[in-house]
Formats: sequence, C-alpha cells, structure tokens
Amino acid sequence: MSLEMIAAVAGLAVLDMLSPAVAATTMYVLLRRRSGAFGLLTTYLGTVAVAYFLLGAGLMFGLSTWFDAVGETTIRWGQAVLGAALLVGSWWVPTERKPDRGVDSRPLGRRRMVVLGLGTWVVEFGTALPFFGAVAMMLSADVPIGQWVPVLAGYVAIMIAPGLLIFAGWRLAGDTVRGRLEQRSAKLATGSRAWLPWLVGIAGFLVLRDAVAHLLD
Repeated sequence: MSLEMIAAVAGLAVLDMLSPAVAATTMYVLLRRRSGAFGLLTTYLGTVAVAYFLLGAGLMFGLSTWFDAVGETTIRWGQAVLGAALLVGSWWVPTERKPDRGVDSRPLGRRRMVVLGLGTWVVEFGTALPFFGAVAMMLSADVPIGQWVPVLAGYVAIMIAPGLLIFAGWRLAGDTVRGRLEQRSAKLATGSRAWLPWLVGIAGFLVLRDAVAHLLD
C-alpha cells in the first residue's frame, strides 16, 4: 500500500471522526453517570469499533472475488462515478435535524451501551460515506490482507477517538467542564448539521481523485 493511499484513507478517517454521534453519546454518558463511566464508554466505543471493523472486513472479503472478475479499469470507473455522485450529492444533503424530544431517564448499563453502539453503527450508515470510500479505495487497489487489516483497525480507532479525548478531558478537568459539556451536548442534539454536506463533498473528492489518478496512470 502506497503512502499516498494511506494518507487518503487517514484523511477519510478524520472526516468520519467529525460525525457527532460518538461525541454526543460520550457526553450523554458522562453527564448521566459520575461513577462507572469508563466501563460504560469502553463498552460503547468498543462496540462501535468492532461493528465497523467487521463491516469493513466483510466487504473486503466478500467483494474481492467479484472485483477480480470485473477488472481493475471497470472498478476504477465505478469508483470515479461513486466519488462524483458524492461530490454532486453533497449539495442536496439536508442540514437540519429534529430537536431532542426530552431527557432519557432509562438507566445506563453495559447492555444498553452495546445497544447504543449498534444503534450508532446503523444510524451512521448515512453519514459514514468516508468509511465506504476508504474500503472502496483499498478494494480497487487489491491491497493484501496483511496491509488492510491494520489500516482498517487504525481507521476505526480514529473514528472513536473523539469519545476517548472527551473522557480524558473530563477526567483531567472534572466537574469544571460540566457546564461546557451540557452546552455542547445540547448543541449537538438540536443544532445545525451544516458540517454534513462538507463531509460528503470532501469524501467524494478524495474518492474521485484517487480513481482519476489511477485511470490516468
């Protein structure tokens, strides 16, 4: 795997990291639980990471044989179409979300953290376009398993990094940041989703750029 591809995949991972679901859930847990938050968060973040890794591995294994049969040129054209579609479609991505309906009073536990993690995995399908773009790039380049496994693991680690960073800041600053977390949590729950078109557009550009570079080579 070339350094250029690793950089492109890393860039897509950083874009995926901007999705607010992990950060919002982390803040929610920290504001609800003063003790035992670390165990709950590791369960939640681990569920998200494992779910995305298994999805990526399944795509790499399941589609690799079909990709070999189709041929690299056809695959690259398909990748280019995907990137162009994301780039153009970013102009029509909705930027508003419904406000929060109220405070959830259900108790928190590890089982519920697993459910929240799987829920994040399902709900974020619509905004995890950088993830699918990264998988498509590695599939198109026929990256061997010994290379794409650590890259995919690093990708999902970057995806959940905001949760770990927020928890670390919470432990260092304590309740002094509680007010800020409450404000930020409310903003994520009811605020604008103006970041989403940019995320989709940049992901489309990176996927399209990689395909065009290989087609012109």
